[in-house]
Amino acid sequence: MSTELEVKTENQVAKNIVKENLELPTFSPSTDAYETEESFTITVEMPGVEEKSVDIRVEGEELRLNAKVEKIEEKESHHLLHSEYYTGHYKRVFTLPKEADTNKISASFKHGLLRLTIPKIEKAKPKKILVQSA
Repeated sequence: MSTELEVKTENQVAKNIVKENLELPTFSPSTDAYETEESFTITVEMPGVEEKSVDIRVEGEELRLNAKVEKIEEKESHHLLHSEYYTGHYKRVFTLPKEADTNKISASFKHGLLRLTIPKIEKAKPKKILVQSA
């Protein structure tokens, strides 16, 4: 399969984030991207994110992903000794190939893992030609 799905690096995304002047830190989530004859699949790790905070948009040839990690509520009876849990924003941008059918993208979210399925347009799928005897 010759098509490539471009995943922008943290530095490319960070340049746009600085422009937005966000108060909370911004994270670039880890992703895996796969291709089959039928579709592209992207999995994105977003621990601490609730489904309702995930925002996915297609803008031109880019698929933009945003989500927010909320602060964990502390109990009054607990005194925090050490914390490595960060709140902030997840942001990631993917450049979609021309074969992507942006009208049929689907997303599912479970246990902090977002799975995006991006079907290919019909003409991009390989077709088998049957040979008939003359």
